[in-house]
Amino acid sequence: MADVAVGTVVRTGPASTSAVYTWSHRLPAGRHPFVRLTTADGRALTASPGHLVYANGVLTAAADVAVGDTLPAIAANASLTSRSLSSSAAAAAAVTTPAHVVAVDRVVADGLFHPHTLDGDLVVDGFVVSTWTTAVPVAAARAALAPAAAVYRWTGWSASVLHGGGRGWVDAARTLAVAALSVF
Repeated sequence: MADVAVGTVVRTGPASTSAVYTWSHRLPAGRHPFVRLTTADGRALTASPGHLVYANGVLTAAADVAVGDTLPAIAANASLTSRSLSSSAAAAAAVTTPAHVVAVDRVVADGLFHPHTLDGDLVVDGFVVSTWTTAVPVAAARAALAPAAAVYRWTGWSASVLHGGGRGWVDAARTLAVAALSVF
């Protein structure tokens, strides 16, 4: 993740890619807590505890995934080609396999990265995950980032303040979300 920059096109699914248009945080230094979800095929997804993953097809915080849950994994032999990008949903599903979680461990590792892609997903460690977290309700985060995504789509421009690290936008979005929710 340290080498990914705004504009980098990353894999977001079995037959899809998307550009990274901004970052919530990009902190290459420091030790941070993570959850390692090991699957029956020996692969492991490492994510922050609040990162939302597709456990059993439902957005779930990585910390809430349990042994026996399934994660969508990209088949080890799946290649991403122009042919696969134009394939049908049925063909795309053929390169995604349900990976059964057999172990959930808490680990500490260096760096903390949270990129946002235009389509809202990302492939991490061979697993399809969302780009959302529990830090801000998904609907509020989508709404807060929609203007930035639109500007990036139209112009390729992204606010550099969001790329350098820190949690500035996350804290601002959380404050706005709480204020908006208290109105209702």
